[in-house]
Amino acid sequence: MKIRMILAAVTMTPALAIAQQHDPLRGATTGLMPLILVALIVYSTRKMAIGGWLFYFYIGLILGPFISAILVYPVIGEYFQPSLWYDLKTYWLSFFSAIPGLVSSLVVSIFAVRLLFPSQRNRRNTMLLRYALLGQVTLGIIGAVIDLLYFAEEAVLSMIALVPTSIICLYFLFSQRVKYVLDNWNGRWNYNDFVNRKSTLPDTGVGWTESKP
Repeated sequence: MKIRMILAAVTMTPALAIAQQHDPLRGATTGLMPLILVALIVYSTRKMAIGGWLFYFYIGLILGPFISAILVYPVIGEYFQPSLWYDLKTYWLSFFSAIPGLVSSLVVSIFAVRLLFPSQRNRRNTMLLRYALLGQVTLGIIGAVIDLLYFAEEAVLSMIALVPTSIICLYFLFSQRVKYVLDNWNGRWNYNDFVNRKSTLPDTGVGWTESKP
């Protein structure tokens, strides 16, 4: 549904989300222009611990639920008023197609904010965020299937909405920066050692040679 498309867009960039509100398919194209600014932000923050792509994704994870709430406010009431729908089956299918995505976005945001506090950065809390992201993707797939079966006109948008959430989920699962900064944080950060692969994972002494984040 359009709500999930807005959620996905605002996770990637707020400007894209605003474009989606007016014209979802056209917004997917015109909203790419702000990515030039995003690229500059990613590059300029790359030397920070929570920098680069991690910084970029964090903007969406934290601001996403708040901006989404503003964007979907005009239509959200329809999902809590069954009497406005033709029948209860259509209502509940539409409800479970869209609302769980809003809830999962809020849960992801809460876990993401928690990891901003250095004392909360550890493998357990990072795994909770990963599980929340996996749950968000799973709910997105369920919603897309519902749309494909019962709301064919929304199916394409639902599948497009899965792309950014899946990318973010994969990033937090496999990014070496995430492992270094969130999984094994010990209060030390040296960007040059990080990119040259001369450092070891904090607190473990284990070397790492994977690709750059």
